[in-house]
Amino acid sequence: MPRGRQALASVCLCLVCLIVLMPQLAARPCAQDTIKKVQHLINVEAPKLKGLNCSLYTPTVDHYKKCPGATMKCFAGEMIVLLDEWEITEAHLTKLKTTLTRLAEQLNTTESGCIQCELFEVEAPETFLRNLLKTLHEMNTVHCPKKTR
Repeated sequence: MPRGRQALASVCLCLVCLIVLMPQLAARPCAQDTIKKVQHLINVEAPKLKGLNCSLYTPTVDHYKKCPGATMKCFAGEMIVLLDEWEITEAHLTKLKTTLTRLAEQLNTTESGCIQCELFEVEAPETFLRNLLKTLHEMNTVHCPKKTR
């Protein structure tokens, strides 16, 4: 069993390794709970609110593959609009705003040639939500451990 300086050096080395690895593990954008919330909006909320006339800028999975941070930022901004338009106040659903914003921040890298949100096609909420769902599945395929996909 190491004693004295050798033991202290071993502990310090382990702590340095943990500190270096932790941000990489924490920064993985994984969205299982978010997928469930979006599915709830598609399956439960959207049918109840069909009469509302609302349109949203709608990125696609292809946009996400080229510019993940900018695409997720657009989804986050448009989710705020959607939840406000639909007057959804349930806490677990309103957290989608902050969750998508956090995912956008985690994906934020230097991106060039990205389309601004206002230049995406304007679509109905159901199409917006389906595209968001597809994008979240794509993100999980890339960033999540296999057991959580």
